[in-house]
Amino acid sequence: MIGWDIGNFAVVAQLLYDRYGAPYDQNADDIAEVLWQDSFNDNPGLFDVMDDAGWDPDYANVNYWWYTLGVTGLLDAFNASGTHASDILFLTQRLMDSQFSAGAFSFSYGANSTDEDWQSSAYAVMSLSALDNVQYKTEIGNGAYWIAATQHTGGGWVYSNGEHYPEISSENTCAASKGFVPDEVWVDDSWTSQSNVDLYNTANNLKLVWGYTAFGSIPIAMSAMSNGTIHLLAGVYLGQIHPIGYTNFTIIGAGPDSTIIRAPNTTMPHIYFAGGPNRPILFLHGSTAHISNLTIDGNARGANNSRMIGVAFWNSAGSLDNVRIINVRDTPLNGNQQGVGISVNHNDANQYYVSVNNVTISGFQKNGTSFTGAGTTVDCDSVNVIGQGPTTVVVQNGIQYSSGAIGTVTNSSVTGITWTGAVYVASSILLFQAASVDIVNTSTFNGQARRLQHRYGWFHHRRAIRGEPCTFIGRKNWH
Repeated sequence: MIGWDIGNFAVVAQLLYDRYGAPYDQNADDIAEVLWQDSFNDNPGLFDVMDDAGWDPDYANVNYWWYTLGVTGLLDAFNASGTHASDILFLTQRLMDSQFSAGAFSFSYGANSTDEDWQSSAYAVMSLSALDNVQYKTEIGNGAYWIAATQHTGGGWVYSNGEHYPEISSENTCAASKGFVPDEVWVDDSWTSQSNVDLYNTANNLKLVWGYTAFGSIPIAMSAMSNGTIHLLAGVYLGQIHPIGYTNFTIIGAGPDSTIIRAPNTTMPHIYFAGGPNRPILFLHGSTAHISNLTIDGNARGANNSRMIGVAFWNSAGSLDNVRIINVRDTPLNGNQQGVGISVNHNDANQYYVSVNNVTISGFQKNGTSFTGAGTTVDCDSVNVIGQGPTTVVVQNGIQYSSGAIGTVTNSSVTGITWTGAVYVASSILLFQAASVDIVNTSTFNGQARRLQHRYGWFHHRRAIRGEPCTFIGRKNWH
């Protein structure tokens, strides 16, 4: 006899008490007491939680069999009856000791090599879920994922000898239903297996599972979650990132010097139309998204990606914080009117708010930013835009609000926006029919002009068309 054999009877007795009342509560207590006396007091000691916590790789010592199942029976009985609560923490730790890093639970105690067991895993997941599915969310999720990941394509769970047991399949199905879609995942472009992840787990006291909460690429990680946070570890991530339809999506990098999302050499597939087909490297689409601690690198691949944008909020809200955006341009730099660091735009009637904080934009071709449309609000703080300097190649703009967009620009700077050719004017800060923009403690250096337009025409705020700083001291509110 082990606890698994009769633990569920205590659960049923307690359920009967909840429905019909006494004496079923006493029945549950009595069953739990029999199990405690056997397992903790050697009376009669058929399943001893201490003495039977061993491992025999040849499975010759039958006393070590079904250890994890025995623990789950004890947990179920004590939890349901409310007795011997002081032993529950010890029993849950025994389960933790028997869980593999990939999520499975072992047949015997200790998660020893090759001892993964479907039935033990299923009951461990179900017991932990009944005990506290919040406190043990990680262990439950990892176990349920392993069970689901090892399911046969035919629907059941098939052993290496080809045998299939409906009992095991039903238990696994129930346990798999206790799992969670992860809301927090980690990505490292050097990871290829659980062994890589285990090194990170050990160093950071985590329990990540390869394919469930740990991945080697951003798109695969996104496919495993509906909302939540991606921790993007140091590395260079090549390719377009396109979160679409997320209500709460976050990417946290390891720092702008360490985590880089880079445009591919090939043409990025996802576009949106606003004045033409735009191709963002980080394409936030119909989402609320928060991006921090990384670099977006266009890698000067605009020739393969016409109208390339570093980060686009398209029908989206959210934030950028501690982000660097570089090299969103063609090779070589030319006069094509494309290459924008940040774009915020929409084609619906909704209101969208974006905050841009501690962001540096450099190496762009046309605009540092482009904030467009009534209903668009963008607040910029500590944003630094660095243009090409004096040039006859392309007429650049630094920070641009247009077509009814509103917002604030504080504690920011725009440098090197200067056109040395004829006819046109480069604008460090361009308000093109913007509704209202407050500009506070923001400086322009080595720029050509600051200018705005409302319905009656252009107003130029120019000082020293070549070279001399143009500085806003205090507040300017342009309507």
